[in-house]
Amino acid sequence: MSEKSHMVEAATTRTLWAERQVEEVLSLPLISEFVFRSPKHNDPTEKEVIDHLIVHKGEGILISQKAQEDPTSRSVEKNELWVLKNIQDALKPICGSIKRPDDRPKWCDHPRRGRVEFSTLPRIIHGVVLVETWHPVDLKQIADELPLEYLGVPLTYMSINDFLNIVWQLRTLPEVLEYLNARRKLPMACLRMVGDELPFYELYIMNGGIADSLKSCLGHADARRATETHDDLLREALERSEEYKLYSSEIERVAMPYPRETRTTLTGYRLRLSLYSTKKANGRTI
Repeated sequence: MSEKSHMVEAATTRTLWAERQVEEVLSLPLISEFVFRSPKHNDPTEKEVIDHLIVHKGEGILISQKAQEDPTSRSVEKNELWVLKNIQDALKPICGSIKRPDDRPKWCDHPRRGRVEFSTLPRIIHGVVLVETWHPVDLKQIADELPLEYLGVPLTYMSINDFLNIVWQLRTLPEVLEYLNARRKLPMACLRMVGDELPFYELYIMNGGIADSLKSCLGHADARRATETHDDLLREALERSEEYKLYSSEIERVAMPYPRETRTTLTGYRLRLSLYSTKKANGRTI
């Protein structure tokens, strides 16, 4: 096998691994029956439509992700170039699915439900574009290529790690959607930055986790300053969040039809928000 072929195979293998890892994390708090990985066209091509479709009350969220074959191998500068290129590629299937939800019947091989068929995609209410990066990347130089909505559907850009954290912390799809919609009130520059979500999540939680929690925030520095100034309020909010997650986990266990390992960390992914919240709630700092 040539070196180029080996690199392609490695990237494909890790991309599939990353999709399965994301599916596993999403399936616990959001309930597996409503998380569909890799729905495909129901025709001889069986072309993948989108990486993940999450369905809730007849509405859908589209998630498209790009993972690196080796996220530790690139310098900060090369990582930025990779993100700038691949986040545009990740956006394409979301726009295609929004534009043509019923062009062809679709199906998905679900780990619990078996073969699930869709005559059309549900009404799409949000698109989430994800890239793997361990360093913050400013997307302003390609801002014209990254719309904040497409055909009336809101679009969010995040790192894979940050999005998994948001889902893991908030636990339910309505709360995840409320957070995504709340962060749209941030300055436009903040909406085109990936890999630095923690300050906004903390400010959101500290301000009550409501629609206007981020409305007056001026950016990352402003969010950090607010949470550091009101550290006692943040700690109280995180303690309430931990209690809420305890009750949510009981509901999640009831929804699981058979025993399954519950993870708080993922091989290859660092749940930074989860670790930070636990330590802050216990009155310690990282």
